[in-house]
Amino acid sequence: MFTDRHVGPSHRLLEAAGTPSAAVVAKKRILVVDDLPLTRRGLSLLIEAEPKLTVCGEAGDAASTLLLVEETQPDLISMGLSLPDMSGVDLIRLIRFRHPDVPILVVSRHDERITMEQAFEAGARGYVTKYDAGEVLVEAVHRLLRGGTYVSECVRAKQGRFRQGSRSWGTDGAQC
Repeated sequence: MFTDRHVGPSHRLLEAAGTPSAAVVAKKRILVVDDLPLTRRGLSLLIEAEPKLTVCGEAGDAASTLLLVEETQPDLISMGLSLPDMSGVDLIRLIRFRHPDVPILVVSRHDERITMEQAFEAGARGYVTKYDAGEVLVEAVHRLLRGGTYVSECVRAKQGRFRQGSRSWGTDGAQC
């Protein structure tokens, strides 16, 4: 048993509750943005199923997204591109300007090369489609949170080898 001089009150509370203090890890906070409520909910359920992730908010338009980014300070934003009040690509640019360190993962039904290129040029760090499996979304989220980039195998297979400046998306991604 630890004495008061070795640990603070929060550690004593954790020990009293039977929870080892080393196991207490802050979950990464994800903001889910999509114009469709059912899609937001589905993405949120996939994210919440991961022990190290939590959804800090959901938004269906650009205005709500900007407010929630300020209020919740997410570690990552999962964003659809079809929003009712602003282009998703324009919203990515605005968020990148205001919060350059927050990675943005595009989750879109659009798999055209031009759309993907526009999203990356605006500042997205990852791109998966809504046709990809849930495991792909989770892998993409974890990779972006580690500082990497991600383009799903399904997108790369349709587009061929995608190049953006010096970045190549030909070898990292997940199976469809």
